[in-house]
Amino acid sequence: MSVAGKISTAVAEMVDKFRVVWEPRPCHYPGYDFELPSSETAWARITIQHFDGSQGSLANVVGKRRWMRGGNITVQVFAPLKSSEVSAYDLAEIVCGAYEGKRTPSGAWFRNVRINEVNPSNDNWKQLNVIIDFEYDQIH
Repeated sequence: MSVAGKISTAVAEMVDKFRVVWEPRPCHYPGYDFELPSSETAWARITIQHFDGSQGSLANVVGKRRWMRGGNITVQVFAPLKSSEVSAYDLAEIVCGAYEGKRTPSGAWFRNVRINEVNPSNDNWKQLNVIIDFEYDQIH
């Protein structure tokens, strides 16, 4: 398992796994402006956080080493409370399906996919967080 090149490649591929199942619904992607949709439209926010990293090997004959990277993806799913639209649980399940048993083209893989309920902070949205652990190796 290796990610050739940059961490940004791994991040882009992880976001693409989500984008394929979520669009055309609105989503707040990292680094992009976002306008909150009406209270009748489901939407999501995706964030990726790296928090594990360690050296995974000694240098080979050409001086390259394996670096292990890890972290989690959080997809916050917001569904209207007062709508007949698909439920927050149905949407969260779609997100789970994007990652469970999957890997990216460059080798990032996912585990411990889970749904966490969040108490509503206002009367408009039901929020569920889908949290996915990821791991990949980087060679350089």
